[in-house]
Amino acid sequence: MGKFFCIYKGREYDDAHRTTEHIVPFAVGGSDDLVTRDVCKIANDIAGSKWDAPLINHQMIELARWSRKIASKDGHVPDLHFEGPMTGRDDDAPSRGYMTLGADGTNEVHSYPALDWDWENNSVNIRCDAEDYDAVMQTVRERLAKKGLTMPDDATLNATRRSVIYQPTIHAPRKWDLHGMHPAFVKMALGIAHKVFGHRWSKGATADLFRRYLWSSPRERAALEMKGSIWPGTFLGDRANRPRLKDLIAVTDDHHEFLIFSPGPRKLAFAGVLFGEYDAILDLGDDTCGFAPQVGEVFVIDTRTRDVRRRSFSDHIAALHTPWITGWIPPRVA
Repeated sequence: MGKFFCIYKGREYDDAHRTTEHIVPFAVGGSDDLVTRDVCKIANDIAGSKWDAPLINHQMIELARWSRKIASKDGHVPDLHFEGPMTGRDDDAPSRGYMTLGADGTNEVHSYPALDWDWENNSVNIRCDAEDYDAVMQTVRERLAKKGLTMPDDATLNATRRSVIYQPTIHAPRKWDLHGMHPAFVKMALGIAHKVFGHRWSKGATADLFRRYLWSSPRERAALEMKGSIWPGTFLGDRANRPRLKDLIAVTDDHHEFLIFSPGPRKLAFAGVLFGEYDAILDLGDDTCGFAPQVGEVFVIDTRTRDVRRRSFSDHIAALHTPWITGWIPPRVA
């Protein structure tokens, strides 16, 4: 039985453990035409659950997927779910609720049931939607039973069995994981550099650094000397001008674009942009693997068709309408 080198684990395995890994997660618009077979099953599973999942479920990426109807491998397109304090009920009662915007264009608004127990006056006030009434009543009985009580015959049960929500407003808090995209971008850089150079690069020192980053805890990652920057901090050049990487790559919001190139003598870099907005640039080390300055390769994925176009870096630069900044990579991943 043959062996292969797993680019995520950094060690050899028997061919029986070889799997196909999407370098760019399929759920965010990746393609079956941009994969690697040099990943073991254990690392593939970890990549999906630990590195790709925070990107796939990131609030901004989820919105991009929903608006473009980008499905995961099993055909699922995410719904948008908003939860928090809600106003707009016909009784003006304060409540919490949630709103779901379906990928199929449907939407649902629900207010959570509210129970007010007035033990002194032997009264229970219930506010709920009609379809929740039976379940709420069952909850009331179960709570009483846990206290060794039953609903008294003379108890006052004030139940609003239907609430009309005229103009629902959900005050949904935003949750931001500023580093949520970092592991996926590091993984994509590792996979695409391997796609271009093979084991010459993926068995080297910088690839080892990338692997240490992926398998480390967030606290340990902060101590690693990785050079580069990942959204939302991906700016280039001096602080006076500070152009965004995405503005220089000039990719549309229906495409992903990834570059492996030499920005200067003895320098190799990765740059990537998802949906024309969420970007990263990472230092791939001093071994240019034969690339002269301003030489490289570019991969473009059309998220609508999942077609992959591969072209030279020089052709890509020639098509840009803005000057390319060379020789600069942020000092540390931020």
